[in-house]
Amino acid sequence: MESVPEVISEILECYGCLDVLIFNSSMKVKAPVQCLSLEMDRIVMDVNYFGPITLVK
Repeated sequence: MESVPEVISEILECYGCLDVLIFNSSMKVKAPVQCLSLEMDRIVMDVNYFGPITLVK
């Protein structure tokens, strides 16, 4: 997530604008929820929720 502003700046510098943004990443953990650590929950939320929200903003 820390590199998002840098990547966006690079895209804008190279192309001038960003016309389309395709969210094509997600993460799924195949395990019972009670077996997942809080750290794994955070990783899944970072990828599946905060990643797209950060890019949109």
